[in-house]
Amino acid sequence: MPKLFAYVIVPVLALFTASCASYVPSVPPDLVRAALTFQDEFDGTAVDSSKWNIISRNIYYKGILSAHNPDMVSVQDGHLKIDLNATPYRSMNYSGGEIDTRDKFSQQYGYFEARMKMPGGSAIHPAWWLWPQSDRWPPEIDIVEMKGNEPTNAYMTVHWSENGIVRAHPEQVDFDGDHFSESAYEGPDLTQDFHVYGVEWGPDRLVWFIDGVERHRTSRHIPQEPFMLIIDLALDMYGGPLLASTYLPVSLLVDYVRVYRLNNL
Repeated sequence: MPKLFAYVIVPVLALFTASCASYVPSVPPDLVRAALTFQDEFDGTAVDSSKWNIISRNIYYKGILSAHNPDMVSVQDGHLKIDLNATPYRSMNYSGGEIDTRDKFSQQYGYFEARMKMPGGSAIHPAWWLWPQSDRWPPEIDIVEMKGNEPTNAYMTVHWSENGIVRAHPEQVDFDGDHFSESAYEGPDLTQDFHVYGVEWGPDRLVWFIDGVERHRTSRHIPQEPFMLIIDLALDMYGGPLLASTYLPVSLLVDYVRVYRLNNL
C-alpha cells in the first residue's frame, strides 16, 4: 500500500506486451489440486482473532489523513466490513481500518485471492496487499489498490529497493529508495459490485488476475521471502484530493480471502 512520493514507475505490462506479439493472457492456476493454506469466508459475527489482527495506530507518511481505528472493523452479513468515517482517532480527524495476519499466517509463493466491493470518492484508498513477515521493507506486493477518484481503475504493484535500504512497518516508513512497477487495469466501475482480485506469485513471476482474467505480470524484482496478508481502507492523497464532495462514511466489503500453495511452486 505505501508508495506516495519517491519512486520509479516502470510500465512493465506495456513493455512485455510490445516485445511479445504472440503473448496470450493466462488464466488463474488450477486450484483443484492446490493446497488451501488460508481461508476466511467471514461467516461469523466478529473478526476471527485466530487469523487476523485488528490494527490500532497512526500512520506517518505524507498525505495520510486517517488513523486505523478498530471500531471501523466488523463482520456483518457474511462480509468483512471496514468503514471510513469522519471520526477523530488518536491525532487524526478521520478513522479507517486495517486487519493483518502478522505472526498468525505468512506464506512465500502461491495464489492469493479475495472477493471485494470497493468504496469510491476522492481521497478514499482501499487496498489488499502483502507485506514481509520480517517487517523489512521493501519488498511489497499490492494485489489491488483503488484510487477513489478513479473508480474504474485497479492498480497492481510490486515494490523493491535497489540500494538495500530497509525500513520498519509503514507507520514509520520513509519512501527514499523505494522503487516500484505499477500497472492499472481500466474496467467497469469497481464500486458497483464485487470483483475477484488475485495474484499468482512464484520465484520468477508475479501474475495479477481480476475476475479470472490476467491483467498484469512481471518477472522483475520478485520477492523471495514469506509475506503476511493485509486489507485496509484509508483516507489519503493516493486516493486523490479530499474534496467537499467526498462522501463519508463509506465501507470496503470483503466476501472471502483464500490462499493456496501451488504444486508447481
